[in-house]
Amino acid sequence: MLGIQIRQPRFNLYHLDEGEMFIKEFAANCQFVYPETEKVENLAGVILIGSRSIIFEPDDHKYSIIKFHFRYISEGVKIIQIQNKEMFKLFVSKIIEIPSSKRVDPYRTYDIKSDVFIHFLFEKIEHVAQIIYELFNKFNSKSTVFDFDSVEYLGNLYSFKFDYTRIKSINEKFLLKSEIFVKQILPLIEVPGLLMITDIRIYFQPLFTLNTKKSMSIKYKNINSLYKRRIKLREVTNKIISLSYIIYLDRTRNFC
Repeated sequence: MLGIQIRQPRFNLYHLDEGEMFIKEFAANCQFVYPETEKVENLAGVILIGSRSIIFEPDDHKYSIIKFHFRYISEGVKIIQIQNKEMFKLFVSKIIEIPSSKRVDPYRTYDIKSDVFIHFLFEKIEHVAQIIYELFNKFNSKSTVFDFDSVEYLGNLYSFKFDYTRIKSINEKFLLKSEIFVKQILPLIEVPGLLMITDIRIYFQPLFTLNTKKSMSIKYKNINSLYKRRIKLREVTNKIISLSYIIYLDRTRNFC
């Protein structure tokens, strides 16, 4: 009997740098010098783009997750053609290996100089290249602070909409004309998402469902307190403590 093999993702948001944003993922084949074997491997898997790095998660679990940080890409990234296939090429001076162990182990950095070839399976390479070019150039610009590690940057890339099927009751009245981009602040990571407020609940819908629930809601009667807190030395948030959640709501946008 034939069965469909379901991919079990290993990547999570904690694999990103502190403050780094997850951008998007693509199915791809990746060819590079694998650190443990020190041989050129051509592996199938998923490319995950962050605002400061490119991460490759092989489908084969005997291979670890590999991180190509922008600081170790010593040459400009470019599109080339090999055997009638368009590929993304970059050259790295160091390769970061994220251990596959369930324990929290330190990352291993290898001083391996390698060409990296990426072939995207279901996405036009020009679309992916546009995102990577912009992130890579901004990272290397000395005049640029990490403004692309922001919800606003993701909002410009995508047209996110709140999923109204998440509303618990049809009797709820909406208090916002449209959804608001916010961040949920968790230890070591920030989860971007959409905020919607009704007369009964507050809803938070993550932009990406990596290691997070599709949505969460908090009833007003479960809120114990509401008070201001500083984030990154700025008074931009309210802190809401409920029975089971702690959420920071961005006040930099108009709530009316």
